[in-house]
Amino acid sequence: MIAAIRISSETVETEALTQTSAIQSRIKTIMATDIKTQTSSAEGSLSRGENLEPNAASVSTSITAPPPAPDAAQIVDSIAKDIHIEETKLDRHERLPRPAGVNEKSRVLWEYMVPVIIFHLLIPLAFLPYYFSVWGLLFLPIGNYIFTSMGIGAGYHRLLTHRGFECPKWFEYFLATLGVCSFQDSPARWVLVHRVHHQHSDHQPDPHTPRVSAFWSHMGWLFIDNRELSTAA
Repeated sequence: MIAAIRISSETVETEALTQTSAIQSRIKTIMATDIKTQTSSAEGSLSRGENLEPNAASVSTSITAPPPAPDAAQIVDSIAKDIHIEETKLDRHERLPRPAGVNEKSRVLWEYMVPVIIFHLLIPLAFLPYYFSVWGLLFLPIGNYIFTSMGIGAGYHRLLTHRGFECPKWFEYFLATLGVCSFQDSPARWVLVHRVHHQHSDHQPDPHTPRVSAFWSHMGWLFIDNRELSTAA
C-alpha cells in the first residue's frame, strides 16, 4: 500500500511538472508574440513619423499587486460580522438543558448576586418623599442613554462585538469605559458571551437562551458560573 501511495504521489508530481512546463512554454510564446507585435507596431509608427510617447490616461497594466494579507484585527472583524453557524432548527416548544459548562459543581456567584439583590431592594426608596429628587428623575433618562445606549448598545454591542462601525481608538476606549460603568462585566467577557450567544442562538451552548427557562434567560445565567465562559478559566 505504501508503494502504491508512493507511485501515485510520483505520478501526480510528474503530471504537475508537465503541466507547469507547458504553462511556462505557453507564457513565453505569448510574451514573444506580444513583443514582436509591439516592435512591428513601433517600427510602423516611426516610419510614419508618429509620436511614440505614451499617454498616461491610456496606459494600463494587466499585472496588479496582490492585496495585502489581513492582519489580526481584520480577521477578528470578519469573524465578528459572520458568526451565525447553527443550522439545525429546533421544535418551537423544545426545551434545552443549561449549557454544558453549568452543572451541579458550578458555584453561585455571590459577589455578583448580592449587589444586584441589594440594588433592587433599595429601588423603592426612590418613591419616598425624603429620598425623592426632581434632579434625579431628570438625570435618569440622560444617564440611561449615556451609559446603557452609548456604553452597552453602541460600545460593547455594535462596536466591540459586531464591529458594526469604525471610530478613532480614543472613542472606542471612551465607549468601553461607559460600558464598564454600567456594571455589565468587562468588555472582553461581554463580547465573548454575546458572540457565543450568536453562534449558538437558542441551542444548548447559548449562555442565556429562554429555551432553558424564562428566569434563566433573564437573570439566572448571571448568578451561576459557566466554566466555558468563566474569566477564571
